[in-house]
Amino acid sequence: MTKIEFSKTRRFTCVEHGIDDKLPCPWPGCENGCADDDVELVYSSRDHADWSLHWRRHEWLDSNEDTYYSWRSNDEGFNKLTVSGTVWSEYRRRMKASKDQLPELLYHYTSLEGLIGIVQANCLWLTDYSYLNDPKELIHGSDLIVRAIQELMPHVSCATSTDILESWQENVLDWKEMRESSPIRICLASFSRLGDDLSQWRAYGKISIGFCPRELASHATGAILNEVIYSHEEQLWLAKLYLSHILSSLIEDLKPSATPGVLSSMYKDVEMLFELMAFVKDASYMAEQEVRLMYKENTSMAASFNPYGKKSKKFRVAGQRIVPYMVSTELADSDAEKKLIKSAIKKIVIGPDSDPLVCRGVREFLGEHGMSHVLVRDSKILYRN
Repeated sequence: MTKIEFSKTRRFTCVEHGIDDKLPCPWPGCENGCADDDVELVYSSRDHADWSLHWRRHEWLDSNEDTYYSWRSNDEGFNKLTVSGTVWSEYRRRMKASKDQLPELLYHYTSLEGLIGIVQANCLWLTDYSYLNDPKELIHGSDLIVRAIQELMPHVSCATSTDILESWQENVLDWKEMRESSPIRICLASFSRLGDDLSQWRAYGKISIGFCPRELASHATGAILNEVIYSHEEQLWLAKLYLSHILSSLIEDLKPSATPGVLSSMYKDVEMLFELMAFVKDASYMAEQEVRLMYKENTSMAASFNPYGKKSKKFRVAGQRIVPYMVSTELADSDAEKKLIKSAIKKIVIGPDSDPLVCRGVREFLGEHGMSHVLVRDSKILYRN
């Protein structure tokens, strides 16, 4: 058995198999993995005795009988938490031939006031999904899941799987009908692969801030950073894989479980499906090439079971609306993990047709905050207001 000391900062990556995790690549024979089929992740603390979690390499088969791998724990709760990560790894693995990995920088379009706020407060604002510019935000994803369920249903013979699929469909439709009163809170911050894009200059502001993706993700450890998927074909394939993998994980957990009814009820929770719903959008938004930082919280559960309580809801004025949001510094598990967001900023692009003094003012502002190393340049787009 391979022993690995848990580290909050270290991650294992494998581009070939789409892995970005706290554990090595699970694919047999991979140079980024390990020879043993068993891994022990050891958690050390100055205040408490060491404890460990045992993981074993597991082979999965999707609906097309294609093989993929992940690590599975001897703890049912951890397996439920890791199912979505396995699916996203498999998505990255299969799409690498036609899709690039995340670029060197991700760009957030904002105003001059937005830039000052991000640097001075050392945080990002994640906006409640229902106040974003797409009126079908998450609705598109819920419709996708219902269609995937309906296409999977005829091919499922296990009574437990059929029961879960039927519950998901009912719960998703109920959420869609009653979403404004749902206790599940979804907040998002948007970025683009494009740092100098005319349509986004027109829509979102005069400043484009380039963030390092890895440092951005490590700043908000409780959130998920993923690209948005626009292709309907890819969305449906991913939704089927997502649902099928959750069902397969449940079946595996049920084998040794002493409380199968309790375990099945845990998997019926529609909350598991929001991670997929948040990262699919209608193809009409494809030109934005969006990558988003998403935080999901069940506010009723957080109030009861989270030792830190639910995250606070803040408000800002946008146009004629009062918009709820949350700050990214609340998304780290502890103060030790709260890395400053300004360290992730590597580049600033000034929008087209800006006053020449804008660039000078941005440089002076960054210099005053110890960020003189950040590259500042004007847009290359010729545009006259």
